[in-house]
Amino acid sequence: LAAGNFYSPDFMTGRYDASIGLLLKGDGKGGFRPVSAQQSGVFLPGDVRSLIPLKLNGRPVWVVGSNSAKLRVLAPR
Repeated sequence: LAAGNFYSPDFMTGRYDASIGLLLKGDGKGGFRPVSAQQSGVFLPGDVRSLIPLKLNGRPVWVVGSNSAKLRVLAPR
């Protein structure tokens, strides 16, 4: 799982704001393929600063922290 954007670079370059997040599915052999946002349900716009993997009731979840936003929790379908 990847997310990004950077809203506070120097004033001359402006903000980097083109990511909505991305899920990469592993093949178990070191290879990965991107999964579309429509398939994965991953939509993480904004100034994402942290992705924390956790287990909740034995299921994997990710806590997403973004500047000036509420925490979000992603859970696989």
